[in-house]
Amino acid sequence: TWENERAGLLEHLVEQVPAKYVIHGSQWHKLDHGSPLRPYVRTGEIFVDDMARAIGAAKISLGFLRKKNRDEYTQRTFEVPACGGVLLAERTPAHLAYYVEDREAAFFDPRRPDELVNRVRQLLEHDAEREAMRQAGRAAVERGGHTYRDRLNSLFELHAQARG
Repeated sequence: TWENERAGLLEHLVEQVPAKYVIHGSQWHKLDHGSPLRPYVRTGEIFVDDMARAIGAAKISLGFLRKKNRDEYTQRTFEVPACGGVLLAERTPAHLAYYVEDREAAFFDPRRPDELVNRVRQLLEHDAEREAMRQAGRAAVERGGHTYRDRLNSLFELHAQARG
């Protein structure tokens, strides 16, 4: 979803790193008319299989957090690696607890736009490291019990306990 801070970071990124970008989500019509992001915005959101295919096919998937919600992680924190994607997300204590930085996922400080630029460059330039991170991230999700199957099993177990 569009947010002003996200748009600013992405504008800085696309101006610094020439690459093929795709932006899916809602409210991106709020971009300034002259934004360098306009050519990359696709109409509407994508879900389920389409989202999984897009994440798996991308070299990098960016994981932004919602400042209004004070998020430390989101469902994308787990969905990206579970779908075979390389997660490059905002550095938070929660993210660092779920993944080993630079081995299972990559992180950046959103207050330092050049760190995002440098991380994207590094990931794009080092195919073998990026692909190793893709595999390690997926393994971390499975090992950590963060798949949707794991979540559903936990809910069913809680429900069974509550019913006695």
